[in-house]
Amino acid sequence: MTELRKAVDDQPWQLRLYFASPGGLWHPFAEVRLDSARDADDASLRFDIDRRPLPGAETYPSVRALRGPSYRLTQG
Repeated sequence: MTELRKAVDDQPWQLRLYFASPGGLWHPFAEVRLDSARDADDASLRFDIDRRPLPGAETYPSVRALRGPSYRLTQG
């Protein structure tokens, strides 16, 4: 984590997030800026698509089953 923090201290990362339905076109839905201005332990920065999904976001049951254990371990 230290290397990532150093990298974003030097130059924040800007990411555009996209979604698509199977076989469909990709559509942007958010822009994210990653910098070191906030505390890494801030609970409001924890994301879990299964327990706290974005409004309108859906996930296939097979995908939830695969990633669920990792989310539970990392989110506490």
